[in-house]
Amino acid sequence: MMTDLRQSLELLSREARAKGYSEEKSTSIQLRIFREFVERERERLHYEHRAGASGHHVVQQWTAVVDAVVIEAYRAVMLNGEGTPGECALIALGGYGRGALNICSDVDLLFLFADEVPEQSPIVHGVLHLLWDVGFDLGHSARSLQSALEFASRDDIAQTAVVDARFLAGLEPLFGRFVSSFRARFMADGGWEFSEKVVRQLHARREAHGSYAQVLEPDVKESTGGLRDVHALQWIASARHGTASLEALVEHHLISKRDFRLLEQSIDLLWKVRNELHFVNERKHDRLDFTAQPKVAAAFGYRDDAAALGVEHFMRDYYLAAREIVRISDAVCHQALRRRRGIQTVTDIVRRRVLPDGAVYVRGKILLPKRRKGFFATNPRRMLSLFADMQRFGAIMSETASWAIYDELALVDEDFRTDPENAAVFLSILGEPAHLGAVLRRMHWTGLLGAFIPEFGRLTCQVQHDYYHAYTADEHSIIVIDRLSELALTDDDSRVATVYRSLSRKHLLHLAALLHDAGKSGGHGHAERGAEMSITITRRLGLEKADQDLVAFLVAHHLRLSHLSQRRDIDDLAMIRAEAERFSDTDTLDMLYVLTWADMNATQARPLSRWKCQLLDTLHQRLREVVETRGLGPEFAALRTLESPQKFRNLLAERIGEEAAERHLSGMPRRYSLMHSLDEAATHALRADSLKNEPVLVDVAPAGNHARVIVYTRDRRYLLSDICGVLAVNNLNILYADAYTRTDGIIVDVFGVEVVGESDIRDEAFVSTLRDTFRSVWTGQAVVAELIARHRRRWARIKPKAGMAPSHVVIDNTVSETNTVIDVFAIDRIGLLYDISRAISENGLDINMARIGTDGDRVADAFYVVTSSGEKLIDAAESEKVRESVLRVIGNERT
Repeated sequence: MMTDLRQSLELLSREARAKGYSEEKSTSIQLRIFREFVERERERLHYEHRAGASGHHVVQQWTAVVDAVVIEAYRAVMLNGEGTPGECALIALGGYGRGALNICSDVDLLFLFADEVPEQSPIVHGVLHLLWDVGFDLGHSARSLQSALEFASRDDIAQTAVVDARFLAGLEPLFGRFVSSFRARFMADGGWEFSEKVVRQLHARREAHGSYAQVLEPDVKESTGGLRDVHALQWIASARHGTASLEALVEHHLISKRDFRLLEQSIDLLWKVRNELHFVNERKHDRLDFTAQPKVAAAFGYRDDAAALGVEHFMRDYYLAAREIVRISDAVCHQALRRRRGIQTVTDIVRRRVLPDGAVYVRGKILLPKRRKGFFATNPRRMLSLFADMQRFGAIMSETASWAIYDELALVDEDFRTDPENAAVFLSILGEPAHLGAVLRRMHWTGLLGAFIPEFGRLTCQVQHDYYHAYTADEHSIIVIDRLSELALTDDDSRVATVYRSLSRKHLLHLAALLHDAGKSGGHGHAERGAEMSITITRRLGLEKADQDLVAFLVAHHLRLSHLSQRRDIDDLAMIRAEAERFSDTDTLDMLYVLTWADMNATQARPLSRWKCQLLDTLHQRLREVVETRGLGPEFAALRTLESPQKFRNLLAERIGEEAAERHLSGMPRRYSLMHSLDEAATHALRADSLKNEPVLVDVAPAGNHARVIVYTRDRRYLLSDICGVLAVNNLNILYADAYTRTDGIIVDVFGVEVVGESDIRDEAFVSTLRDTFRSVWTGQAVVAELIARHRRRWARIKPKAGMAPSHVVIDNTVSETNTVIDVFAIDRIGLLYDISRAISENGLDINMARIGTDGDRVADAFYVVTSSGEKLIDAAESEKVRESVLRVIGNERT
């Protein structure tokens, strides 16, 4: 490769001398030769990549291409007389130094001088400009030997870059001095301190990028389980053993040969994915984002089948590879943090503790005994008891013990699964919140959890390709356990933490949490299928019939409270009473409430919004009061006066006068007195009365963790959709909407909103702009459709979310006694709520209330509507017409 390039350059040199080319012409031809060489080699590697070449092959070959160009560029500059032989050493750093350069990665170079760096060094200037003109993205520096070492002492990133240093051209003895001086300064203790620094960097990076490998849009380089974890292994190998080769980890017993093979396979997949991203984007692009995933899957030959989409099969393989990298890098990093073996041996002897099951606990680690032959074969229950030990001491499981469990999984047969004593050990682990997530995660990694509960094993790295699910099904289930464990450890006095700590049968809740998505291995309808599977599992574990039924109930209904709190009127007493009939006792309700909270908090990387927490808390409170009393709870009754609207009217009359109270409440639905306090009703009445000749009045008021926008106006066609449009163009996200019409024709519409972006709704300027927008629309100076169109153009730089979930519309007359409920499920986009509400209004329906739910890329909105005569939408043909109208604006329905 280098020979081909050199021959072309030498041919040019001879031709230039023979034909008397000018320097400018020679330089131009020289640059063309470099560029053609790079382009030809890039195309060759792209072809080989498409033909199925390994990731390792492509990065190795591309590194060789760049080597040829850089070395020949250095040589060309020297031949042109722009540099002094022996002046400096040209050194590759970073990924380039490691010999693992992806197609569009930066080429990091160090020009190392023995003494001071000359100002405007001809060699530095000549090489860099030639490489820039070729088209390389360069990271570069020029330093003296001393300044390079001093810089490394101040910058941890620079230290790891130097570990990867590789000689390219120039003064090789100077490079040797640099490497030996660096090791003498930073690795004189055998690399222990440097290795510890590498581990700290790894943990800090994982904290910044997320501690889980199975995230929605992994960065192939920086995310947990990415290539940067591999680099950490190489840096540790170099620091401790003088070579960045991963084989050194095997030679020095830091990983097994089997781990080494798995590591190589995993790295190769990540390299291949990164190459694909670089080829397709024609630049450095390391995030495997949501829209890229199906394209990469298709390029690698993954296809849809009855079980899953091709992209889901691909992402499962990716996550399996990332998990292996995490597991192996964690094991090596743990070894890197251990003290020198001589000191450690004495300490270990003193602290060594033999446990009842024969395992050994020492320095925060569960080990197998030295005489371990037949350790599990003679007593298979030890495979479970070791995890009970791990939980008891808050320890980690040694890699040797982990692999020994993996090797003996054949012992986990049906007799093992149905053994009452094994079940007792497993349930005792589930009964203790401390370290439960870590224990189950390690149990899952060894394969024991999936062998003991095969129904859970089928979820391993199972992907659901949408923006809503940030984690794979198995990782999500264990994160739910993490969230529950956190409730036990926190001093938080929130409602959910208090309820969780009061539960007496936590092992059943934790078991339900572990199994709540088990049905996803069979496709749609996972809650019902999971409940059936849970009966099989709990029967196998020997639980009593009542406990089996409880776990099945929790699994079957784990989505129920989330659905009700976000998409139904939780102030509808009839709905609350009907829903309460599902629960035989408050314990069952409490468990489902806590499970729902944990499930909602473990679906995406960001915490659950305070608004959704408040909705869930309120729903639980009201259901509990009814379940406790099997009627209207006293607190619920005292909170609002739904059972006595006349009493509410009398109290309001005392505040604002009989006439004003009658004018305001006459024609108001009964739920108004339930949903609004007397203070709020008094304000609404006075503001509505002050409307007079004004086209619209707008108030903004705080409402706990969100804000309320109250709009006072007169009825008009498309009223709700116009309000939604105005709120949208002012970057207000609607959480709910309640529409009220007085008998005098004045409309009082109440919207719960959150600000999108950094604006502050309490800012007077923001509120003034909002009011001005309403006024301009209501006076005809602006058209909502045009405002929405401009707003969409402003946000056009943000890619629309490429959701995979089907859009559909459900019209339901059973939910509410007085309203038809239209449930809309769609992919979110700018102005969607405006489009939906307008489509509903165009069909002659009045929207009395809306509950707006957005999770990731998915929208699940509920609209409470009546006909123009105030009745439910009963006619089947009209219902279908409405459904089709809404479908047209949200996208076609798919089955």
